[in-house]
Parts: sequence; C-alpha cells; structure tokens
Amino acid sequence: MVQIKLERSISYYYVGDLNKSFHDIEFCIENNFERKLAYYWRGMIYISSKKEVLGCNDLHESSRLGNKDADRKLISIANEATAILSCQISPHLKF
Repeated sequence: MVQIKLERSISYYYVGDLNKSFHDIEFCIENNFERKLAYYWRGMIYISSKKEVLGCNDLHESSRLGNKDADRKLISIANEATAILSCQISPHLKF
C-alpha cells in the first residue's frame, strides 16, 4: 500500500494536484518508506507551493540519505539564487 501511495503522490505532483500529492507523500514519510525519495518529493511539493525553505530542508535530508537527484536540484536552486543576487538594478529605476 505504501508503494502505491508513493507512486500516486508522484503522479499527483505531475498533474498539479499538490494537496493530494502532499497527503500521500506524508503517509510515506510517516511510515519510513523510501525516505530518500519521499523527502525529495515532499521537497519538490513544498517548492511548487512557494514554501522554498521547507522544500530545501527536505531536499537536504534527501541528499543526506544519498539521493543524487536532490543534489542536482539543490545545485540548480543555488545557481538560480546566485544569478538573481548578481543582478544589478538599473540606476534609472526609482522605488
């Protein structure tokens, strides 16, 4: 049953039903099932829900557990943040 919830959670994620996806992935985490995948997908759900800090925390946990996809996602997020921070504001803009 837990395997089905994991797979269903991922399917819900891809069709954009983040609430159902979250519910199923929480079940997996609570039952210590495929923890490195479960934390990865919960992290992705959080990030898609604009809860970036929670998402990054879960991606770090997934990475710590050995998930290389989590490593790649964290590097991507860090690169994106660096690009945003390196942008300069044009002097003609007034706030």
